[in-house]
Amino acid sequence: MVSTRVCVAIASAVLATAWLGLWRLQQDVADVHELLRQESPEVRAWQKLYIIANKSQWQHEQECDPVPPDYPAMARPGGNLREEAVWRLFFGSAPGYSVSNVPEPSIPAVLGAGSSEQAPLRVLLWDDSSHNKLREQWLLVEGLTLHPRTEVVTSVAEADVVLWLTTMSAWEAEVIPAGCHQVVLIDCADGPQHHPRVEAVQDLLLYYKRSRVRKRDGVPVKFSDGNLVAQNTEQWGYSASRAMIRPAQTRDLTVVCALRVLGASNKARAKVVQTVTQLVSDLQVVHKIDGFLGEGGIGKLWMEPSYNQYFQTLLRAKIVVTCNPAEWEGDFRLWEALVSGALVFVDNATYMQQLPFPLVHKEHLIVYDLLDQQQLADDIKYYIRHDDEAARIAAAGQRHVLEHHMAV
Repeated sequence: MVSTRVCVAIASAVLATAWLGLWRLQQDVADVHELLRQESPEVRAWQKLYIIANKSQWQHEQECDPVPPDYPAMARPGGNLREEAVWRLFFGSAPGYSVSNVPEPSIPAVLGAGSSEQAPLRVLLWDDSSHNKLREQWLLVEGLTLHPRTEVVTSVAEADVVLWLTTMSAWEAEVIPAGCHQVVLIDCADGPQHHPRVEAVQDLLLYYKRSRVRKRDGVPVKFSDGNLVAQNTEQWGYSASRAMIRPAQTRDLTVVCALRVLGASNKARAKVVQTVTQLVSDLQVVHKIDGFLGEGGIGKLWMEPSYNQYFQTLLRAKIVVTCNPAEWEGDFRLWEALVSGALVFVDNATYMQQLPFPLVHKEHLIVYDLLDQQQLADDIKYYIRHDDEAARIAAAGQRHVLEHHMAV
């Protein structure tokens, strides 16, 4: 059934929500329509998927090749990910990379015995010729490769859905899937603006936006722009990856803060680092405050040895203090910290409550007000002195991420 294929594949691989809509598909039509009247973010997202899945037909007869003939062959869709190491790394072994304690993807019993015979949803990962989004690409590759209901294909003719991932760092030069059918745009760009060329896409099914907020010094000042595509926009967020996992360490560091302080995007983080530095000095606790742990970052994948020092330090921490960028919402640091099993402190962000299976203050992590640095210091001090409570929240946060916020 096409609707089940789309709901399972896109909702799990893109939203990283395991099986929210599947069991609802087993109910009768009246119950489904009643559920769609609910206002929760999960149901709104699922409603769009349900509508997509029940379109009268899936059309792939027309050629989808908007690439000008003078573009080099490498810029054409479908080739890049299979040719680069990003496609293969997950299947090899990297030093210190272990997934032994991550739950395997599970198939809900409600699908029934015959569901294994369903044809997988065939997904094309569109290559827009911009190759500066390695970690973002990896989340999609990991999720789609491991998902039991998806198959990554390399030609538009084979695809049921075309996934276009963009960071808009070079949007003028991107090769966009203008003529493709069933395009899902995953916008990882910083800030609330929508892709300036998105209206050229003739068959845009869904637009997922990571950062829908523009901030100034950590304070929101603008939300998503109101162009035509905004009404078809859903919140998307990064997730954790199996590639972030390293062997357990002794938790001998009371507080770790790995934030960087230089540059406009780190102004808010600089305030947090100052607060944490003063606090650990006053309390004389064992700590690590260093924004340059290892050599990981943009252009490198989490399973690479360059990330080992960073992840090993997080695993040694009882408390990890992190902070969103000063100008936008959402980063990888939050998920890297949560999957480590430390108690995570992070400033409030609007997107956390808009994701399915939201992160809850004092249940999965500690959310602080960036404008109240004294309260942040007091909260850190409290959890330093209440080890059992801190450990309980930390374990619940890690478990919540492993169950609901992995790439698959």
